[in-house]
Amino acid sequence: MNKNKFFLIVLSIVLLVYNSSCAGVQYIIYNTIIDKNDGNYFLQNEPNVKAFLEEIKNNPSRYTITAYERTLIDSQNKRTRIMTHSYYVVSDTENYTYRTLSFYGTNFSFHSVGAWVINSASDSNSFLSFYSGKNDWDVRRMDISIDTSKTAGRIIEFIDSHLSYYFWSHVKPKQDFINCNTALWMTLVEK
Repeated sequence: MNKNKFFLIVLSIVLLVYNSSCAGVQYIIYNTIIDKNDGNYFLQNEPNVKAFLEEIKNNPSRYTITAYERTLIDSQNKRTRIMTHSYYVVSDTENYTYRTLSFYGTNFSFHSVGAWVINSASDSNSFLSFYSGKNDWDVRRMDISIDTSKTAGRIIEFIDSHLSYYFWSHVKPKQDFINCNTALWMTLVEK
């Protein structure tokens, strides 16, 4: 099956899910496209994300934050304004490890509760693909020098504000709603 056909199938499923209330279908699609963990897991894990961000904020010389943009799904031919996902990569300079960090909706729908997530499968897979040179997700590193401590602090503020997720947020803004793209740009602090 070629990538365009697969993309049309996924888009059809997304529209079907959006227009239905079938939680089971939403759960399957969420786990297939985003992560094996569901949105409830991410929401319950957000205090651990906040603790990790506190560690970054208190030890900024140990960590480096970089920003990336990618296609929403791996079978997309290229990024588009609507079908783009943004995320951070936090590198631990002492242990030579990294973690991805981004904002997701906790349900596979256009409106939902939002949660900050570490190492979602789609973010990790796209970064590994980029790093290995395959770049199946059309990942692009943003050429921005990021203030690690201040950015971690801003993300903590966003976690505490309990903002909701709205898929179209970067195209059609709504007050008190953000998505992965607007969350990154609203929390990123340049040096």
